[in-house]
Amino acid sequence: MGQHRIFNQIFNGGFTLISFALTGFSALPSWAACTPDPFGGEVCTPDPILPAPPSSSPAAALPLVEINRVFTNLAPIAAHSNWQIFSQQLLEPLPQKIPAATANLVAPGPEINTDPAYRFANNPGAYYSERDGWRLRAWGGTSGGTLLPAANGYGSSKLTGGYSAGLKLDYAITPRFRAGIFGRIAEQNIQAGGIRWFNSSSVNLQETGGGIFAQYQTPDWFLDGALGIDAVTGSSPIQILNSNSIDIRSYHTSSSGNAFNAAIQGGLRWKLSESQLLEPSLLLSSTNLNLAGVNSSIGGLDLGVTWKAPMRDGKNLFTPALRLAWLQRGFLGNVPNSPVSMATSGLGLQGQLNYTFANNTVIYARGGAELYSSSPLWNVGGGLQLRF
Repeated sequence: MGQHRIFNQIFNGGFTLISFALTGFSALPSWAACTPDPFGGEVCTPDPILPAPPSSSPAAALPLVEINRVFTNLAPIAAHSNWQIFSQQLLEPLPQKIPAATANLVAPGPEINTDPAYRFANNPGAYYSERDGWRLRAWGGTSGGTLLPAANGYGSSKLTGGYSAGLKLDYAITPRFRAGIFGRIAEQNIQAGGIRWFNSSSVNLQETGGGIFAQYQTPDWFLDGALGIDAVTGSSPIQILNSNSIDIRSYHTSSSGNAFNAAIQGGLRWKLSESQLLEPSLLLSSTNLNLAGVNSSIGGLDLGVTWKAPMRDGKNLFTPALRLAWLQRGFLGNVPNSPVSMATSGLGLQGQLNYTFANNTVIYARGGAELYSSSPLWNVGGGLQLRF
């Protein structure tokens, strides 16, 4: 009987040790410490139930962690960056030859009566102001660069790919006032920086939406505005590097929401010659993002000057343009609690080549960079506009 009792004690004790060896620290009764991650979420490490083993024991390695993954930092920065580039193209009129009926602005040219009823202008600003009928424009592009710099032990977060495409239709209500609608889709792939044992391999952000816009353009000044709304989906596979598990723990989080976008632009046109002008202008843009139950707003400012040179090429028009601007951006309240902050001031450089055919069909290509001190971004794109 005594031997049987001793055997039971040894068996029960052995079963307890085996259970502990299998479960380790997987039971997480409380969250002892939370460290903000660079995206607005938290990395939390728990207190184990059992006393901590001696430091020389392999079991003293970092315990399992859980991730509270919230898209409150990276997603608003990426969404606003995309909208700012998009709104620049949405509100920028492409150069067109002016209607022949605009007699006071028409310059002598090689056209004959059987050519389309569009002529060269004696004021380069008129190529952007005088309109009739409908225009349909389609464009697309991509962008990349650093969204958040490396700081405080966190890796940098980068925009590594994706695309943006837009379609807009407008009608000239008067020769100088036009209004229309637009649609857009975008996808952004973000390589998100991690810290120590936490690594988020990527973040994918998708936006689909549209809106309305209006423009008042004269040869000497202009004022434009746009409002839009997007449906937004964000997803991210998350990996936790953990010495207490056999392999890397992986999770996948996703969230859906919406974004409200706005932009307003105004400026002057200074005639340098019949084929050159300068445009000092200001573009204000904002994105209000509701994602994962969190509301975040970012605003941007683009203050600069654009040189444009509409030049004749037979009966067509070739127009290079170059813009230099001071850029400012920042959260509009509800700033994420993050140890990594985005750069707020920078220098913008944008170039564009336009080619306008005699029937006012326009093709163009563009590219540029936003040179924030620790977070440079680049963009390239192009499009086609038809007049009918």
